[in-house]
Amino acid sequence: MADINEDDGISPLEAKSKFKIFQEGEADPLDGDTSNFPEFNWEHVRSWVAIRHAFRYSQKQIEQLAAQDVVMLEKANGHRTYGSVEAGTLEAAKRIKQVNPKVKILFYLNAMCHYGDYAANKTWEEDWALRY
Repeated sequence: MADINEDDGISPLEAKSKFKIFQEGEADPLDGDTSNFPEFNWEHVRSWVAIRHAFRYSQKQIEQLAAQDVVMLEKANGHRTYGSVEAGTLEAAKRIKQVNPKVKILFYLNAMCHYGDYAANKTWEEDWALRY
């Protein structure tokens, strides 16, 4: 959802109904179960990192990433070591979660720029690309 505040003339409740991330008739995925979100605490500023690294992460790097609340594994993680972005990203995510099971891992896929080194490229069709 776009950043909305009272200055925009739209209250957060109005924004929630205007910018839905779910189909009509479905339950709002943001209501109720928050287990997929980092634990909230006003005493702790959330930390996060967006990172990519073509090769296998060292154990020290994994420990540093695991110290974050949220890790966004961008394109190009581990593809030179594991053969594809998907395999390298999955391996990095598993290793980070072994150190800190509470860290939230996000996978980043740019839908505007088509990057190489994805296993999915074997079946990629150019007309699937988003256009603006």
